[in-house]
This record gives sequence, C-alpha cells and structure tokens, in this order.
Amino acid sequence: MAVEARPGAPGRKPAPPTGPDARLGWWRPPRVAGWALLLFQFQQGVGLLWDERWHQAVGRDRFLTPPHLLLYSGVALSGITCLVMVIWATLRHHRGAGVDDGNSLRVLGLFHAPLGFVVTGFGCLVIAAAAPLDDYWHQLYGLDVALWAPFHLMALTGGFLAVLGSAYLWAALAVRARQAGRDPRAERASTAFALMLLVGLVVNLAQPGLVLYPTIELGPLSVMTYPVLLAALVPWLLVAARGALGWRRAATLVALVLFVQDVVLNLTIPAVVRSVAAAEGLPFRSPALAPTFRFQQVLPSVTVLLVAVLLDLVAASEAGGRRRRPVVLGASVGLALWLLAALAGQVSATAAARLAPGALPPGLFVPPPATALAVLLALPCAVALAAASATVGDGLGQILRENPR
Repeated sequence: MAVEARPGAPGRKPAPPTGPDARLGWWRPPRVAGWALLLFQFQQGVGLLWDERWHQAVGRDRFLTPPHLLLYSGVALSGITCLVMVIWATLRHHRGAGVDDGNSLRVLGLFHAPLGFVVTGFGCLVIAAAAPLDDYWHQLYGLDVALWAPFHLMALTGGFLAVLGSAYLWAALAVRARQAGRDPRAERASTAFALMLLVGLVVNLAQPGLVLYPTIELGPLSVMTYPVLLAALVPWLLVAARGALGWRRAATLVALVLFVQDVVLNLTIPAVVRSVAAAEGLPFRSPALAPTFRFQQVLPSVTVLLVAVLLDLVAASEAGGRRRRPVVLGASVGLALWLLAALAGQVSATAAARLAPGALPPGLFVPPPATALAVLLALPCAVALAAASATVGDGLGQILRENPR
C-alpha cells in the first residue's frame, strides 16, 4: 500500500527551497564573484609581501615593478568585479528578481547591491587613489622602505576595507544559505579565509613596531609599541571569527591558516625576488640585503596562533554554560599578547643588533630596544585595549552571523 509523504514526517528530507536564490542554485553570481574577490585579495597580499622584500633588497627604480604589477592588477580585478556585481544587482533589483532591501543596500540613490561589494569596491578606490600619491611622495622624498609612510598607510586602510567587505559578503551569504535551508559550510569557510586575510593585514601593519619604532612617547614616559598595537588590532578579529563562524576552535583555525600561509610565503618569496632580479639584471643594494628566510619573519603569526589557542580555551571553559564575557576574553588575550609581544620584541631587537654591516637599507637604522619600564607600562595598556577590542569583535561577530545584506 502506498504511503503518502507528509511534510515534517520523521526521516523525510525537507522540501527544496524555492525562490530566486534557489533557482540560481549554488553557482549564483555573488558566490562566484566572492570567490574571485578572495583570490584577487590573496594575490594582493602576496604582492604586498613581495613588494616589501623587493624594496628592501633591490629598491625601486620605477613604479611598475614586478611586485607592483601583481599587487595592483589584483586591486584592479577586485574593483572591476565589484563594479560588475553592483550593476548586476541593480538590474535584478529593477526587475524584482531576488534583489531587494532585505539583502542589498541602496547606494547613492541609484544602485542596489550587497553591502560587501560596496565596501570592497570603496576599499579598492582608496588603494587606487593612494598609488599615484605614493609614487609622487617617492619622487619628492626618495625611496623609503618604511611601512608607516603616509600613503602606504592610506593604501593599507583601503586594503583593510576591501577585505572586510569580502568577509561581510561571505557572512551574509552564509546567513542566506541558512535561511534557504542549505548547508552554509562553504560560505563559512570562505568567511574564515577572509578573516584570516584581515588578521594577516593588521599583523603586518603592526610589524614596524617590533624593531623600527619600539616605543611610543607619552610625555615623559615611554611605552613599548608592539604589544599595544597587537592588543588593539588582533583580538576583535579573533573574537569576531568565533561569533561569525560558530566553531569552537574558530580563532585557532584562522590563526593556523595564517601561520601556514606566512611560512610558505616567507620561504618562497626570497627565491622569487632573487630570480626576478637576476632576470631583469638588477643588483641587490648590498650583498647583506640578499633576501633569505629568517625565523623573525614568522614570529608575528606564531604570536597570533598562540593567542588564538588561548582565546578558544578560555572561551570553552564556560562556567555553568554561561558564555564568557568579551571583556574577560579580551583581558586574558591582552595579558598573553603583552607577554608574547614583549618576548618577540626582545628576540627581534637581539637579531637586529647582530646584523652585518650593510644589512639595513640606506636611510634605516635600528633604535635601541624598549626599556624594562617601557615594557612594564605596556601591560595595562595592552590589557585595556584588548578588552575593548574583544568587545568590538563580539558585536561584529553577531552582525556577521545575523545580517543577510
């Protein structure tokens, strides 16, 4: 006798979702564009690291150096992708074909698009605006290899906005996948990858504080720079990863992928610099500046990995099933960051003091390391900033987990 299938009956799979999202299926354009953006942004990250090593070893004889070509082609492709997707979403909004105020944002009163594409596109515009200004700066003041030059910081800000837009885009796609009854694992993995790129970007931004700018002068007091910067920049992204992904070891996973990426790139890029410089007939600025792998280059990602493991362990030790408050998580992370960053600073300062003559690019010198008092004064700053940073990250994680726009 035939048995009629009833909705919700035990053992029955739910009916497939309907609507515009379901008709487009897995390979709908925002997903394809989102994966393309992650690829282009990874390309930009490789280009940035290559550019730093190229500046240090070879110098800058023109704007369109090989690493600049890799970096800015990634920016251009990202910007074009966002522009195409904004136009695509706007046309679908006018036709009433699945794009509405619930999953997109009105832009300039003319366009409708998912917020992630808007933020990423704006970040690409900032980078594009910074490029000629940075070139003009170099023409006026000559070569500099300092990451904290004005228009380097402008470009890094644009890159941060662009990758943040990608993280938001994939988090929104995960929300919409859940709402449609689909498994959001692919979207969450893509969100995790974007957050890893973000963590890598802020860690790279803080790196000059490790050796070149070891202290912040606050009137008569000096405070060690590196722990304070890491405490402000890292915890909010790790806490946001836990909230957005919903995985018990989300922070550890993000930091582990970052560590693996840093090891692979720092092992391979020196060989790329040597090969391309030889192919172009360009000498190194000094034999001592020939690019090689050094353990100090991956110290920041090691620090972040250890802190991420601690964050997940503290978050998992919930008393009575209650979720740890972000301030408690942040304070714990701030203490660990202070200790690990202070150790990393001392290791890097010791290594810098042993550099051979000519091992620093012209115009750069290594100042004395932070004093014991400066290291100690960084402790309350790091704990307070990490607590505030984790609170911000907790709010961002909730937004990424719930907002479909």
